[in-house]
Amino acid sequence: MVEGVIRNKEVLVAYKFVWRSATHEVLAELALRRMTVGMQRLADGCRPFFDLGICAPDKLFRDSVNHYYNVTPPPSGRHLGKVHKKVAREVVLIGDMLAHPDRVILHPKTERWLRGIVDTPARALAFEMGVISHYIADAGQPFHTDGKRRFAEEELVHKTLEFDVRKRIKKMRTGTTSLPLEDASDPEAYILKKVRFANQFYDVLVGYYYRAPGKVQPKARFDAARETIQRCFDHAAVGIASVWNLFAGSEAVFEEMSEREEGNRTVQRIVSEMGRFRIHRYRNGNVKLIVKREA
Repeated sequence: MVEGVIRNKEVLVAYKFVWRSATHEVLAELALRRMTVGMQRLADGCRPFFDLGICAPDKLFRDSVNHYYNVTPPPSGRHLGKVHKKVAREVVLIGDMLAHPDRVILHPKTERWLRGIVDTPARALAFEMGVISHYIADAGQPFHTDGKRRFAEEELVHKTLEFDVRKRIKKMRTGTTSLPLEDASDPEAYILKKVRFANQFYDVLVGYYYRAPGKVQPKARFDAARETIQRCFDHAAVGIASVWNLFAGSEAVFEEMSEREEGNRTVQRIVSEMGRFRIHRYRNGNVKLIVKREA
């Protein structure tokens, strides 16, 4: 894997989306550093769309059942939560995008909103890379691996812990990235493995955070739990990288899509400066320059 690739600082001014997800963005960035040059190039070149994808599960989809898997089953014996199945479906979708690099394939839940915005194959793929990273990260958060059946005031410690991590996210960046990538060839089984790994820290974190009904421990709680939280954080980043690594064999496709996207941006910049042409963009990502008619 390639590390230390210089980040593309170019900002697509027309696309500054207001949604942010600091923790998920940092996790995805740490994972991206473990990826191939082509994959990094595509995500960096389409950064606003990559970041939008990271936020989409919370802000657009709001599909809570796909964000967790409860290790403790209800009396029926049927485990609640479908994050493992969701990740497996997203893997199939990315595979379809890479198999058809000339087509704009939008995520089914975003087509009605993003058609005409996510309008090139590269942007659609970057968006989907962000989407899948969110679900994988959630599978590595202990409080997404069991709910109130395990601990009645789970929501209190859940929200407090996530607030603490967001507040200290810059410190979390310094965690180890030396953990090896893992075998994610069976996405469903792999995500369930990550869920069970994170679940072993559920009671530990409750112990660090919970004080009394409706109350959490004082601010020193994070420092006390820091080692456990960092371990979960690092393993979540490895989880994202391990699933993305399933697509490392499509490096040539990532490079081709990136080159086409960079060409489109160059043309757009030139045209905006000249003002004499308008762009017609085909659904496969190609563009044609058309001279504007005189008024």
